[in-house]
Amino acid sequence: MIRTFLTTILLITITIAGMLFWQWNIFSGSNGIDTKAEKKSVAYNQIEIKHSAKVLSVYHKISGLQEGTYLVDNPKLIKFTCTYDEKTECKWDNKKHLTLTGNQKQVIFKYELAVPSANQSKLYHREFLGLKGIPFENTRVEIISTVSDPGNWISSAPLIGKTKKDYIQYSVFEQSSNIFPLYYTPAEIVLQKMDRLSLYHEKGVQPHLKKIYDSLSKLPNFKDLTIIVTKTHPELISQNLVISSDVSQPEILFRKLFTLELQTQLNFDNNDEKWISVVIGNLKYNQNFGGEKSKKMSEVIQSGLEENEIKQFMNYIENSNFLSAKILDQFLTKAKGRETHFFESNRIEKAGFRPLLFHDKRKLQVNGNPIKERMISLDNQNLYPLQQILNNLGYEFHMIDQNQILVSKEGVLIRFYLNKNVFIINGDDYGVKTNPLKKLNGEIYISEDWLQDIFNVNIFNRETVIEITNL
Repeated sequence: MIRTFLTTILLITITIAGMLFWQWNIFSGSNGIDTKAEKKSVAYNQIEIKHSAKVLSVYHKISGLQEGTYLVDNPKLIKFTCTYDEKTECKWDNKKHLTLTGNQKQVIFKYELAVPSANQSKLYHREFLGLKGIPFENTRVEIISTVSDPGNWISSAPLIGKTKKDYIQYSVFEQSSNIFPLYYTPAEIVLQKMDRLSLYHEKGVQPHLKKIYDSLSKLPNFKDLTIIVTKTHPELISQNLVISSDVSQPEILFRKLFTLELQTQLNFDNNDEKWISVVIGNLKYNQNFGGEKSKKMSEVIQSGLEENEIKQFMNYIENSNFLSAKILDQFLTKAKGRETHFFESNRIEKAGFRPLLFHDKRKLQVNGNPIKERMISLDNQNLYPLQQILNNLGYEFHMIDQNQILVSKEGVLIRFYLNKNVFIINGDDYGVKTNPLKKLNGEIYISEDWLQDIFNVNIFNRETVIEITNL
């Protein structure tokens, strides 16, 4: 009896376990869990550089790899050898992809780089090999210099060890990241450090560390930054490394880093439109950077939109994978509820500034007659196309010259000036604080208040149409 009971329990247990195992396979094979992704591991870079008088000999091991095919990233087309374990040569498929099978978890590249010219500094970055699309958990670089005057090696990565003996200098840099740049200089270097800022400069140069730090620490996402002050290398501005001959005006460096950070965050398809990222950054961080056009564009958006509309506009941007002037206009249109082509009309940085105009989606009718142009808003003021409206109200319209307009109807003569805050009705002058007319993109508009006051019309705002009629 007891044996039968235990046998029954065992069978039930096996059945339940089988069902659970079956359900797990179904779940893990669906969109719930990617079992292949679970097996993926992140790779590690270990680079040893022997710095001799004639060449930099590089031993480059990439470990933590999984079975599969890999495309070697070799932008400088450097000649190299490849093995799995110092002995076994690497195998390549017919597409020249590196292949790893079985227990192979690493590759070892060996190659040579040119040494810096005498008394010259040099930056090494894109010279190092890599594997396309593979993230690296950590990179460690060890440099052994055996030249009589080894100079100095600097990097954006932390220097975790440095030893100097007779004819040998040993430096180690390590960071949780992909390959980082290495900078060599034959000059004597002084290091100043404050929190996340490392400032290297040649002897005799006296940069103001605190002044630089106080300025750069205002960056929205200020991270570890290495600055090298030297006149022996062209300027370089990157997120973690700056090479510059002059840091006496930290605000200039701040603007360059701020712009770079924004261009990294905001993915513009067209390089000619990348400068617009500063406009977006000014709105996001409530700043006022960039050229006169960037500043003006930021200002008019802030004045032309309500706070909640700006927030909605920024939300659209942050949720977009890529940007363009056209896409930004679509976002601005959705946020405001009125059509605009502000960014497209201003997409060329060196072209003149065009104002922020919102076009009402509703059609215009004057005394029952539809007209082509739409009502627009500028600085929260509604503006109407003057000539088309007056023609449909029965007025004759005459452009006397580029600044003078004459309209008439049944003994009423009205003279407007585009360059004066005055208008004349049947010989009587009326001086006003603001001109009733505005010329925008070649079209002349009149403000809603003046349209009603001067021409005695009613304006009815319907759901799909704006109706203008005589009183």
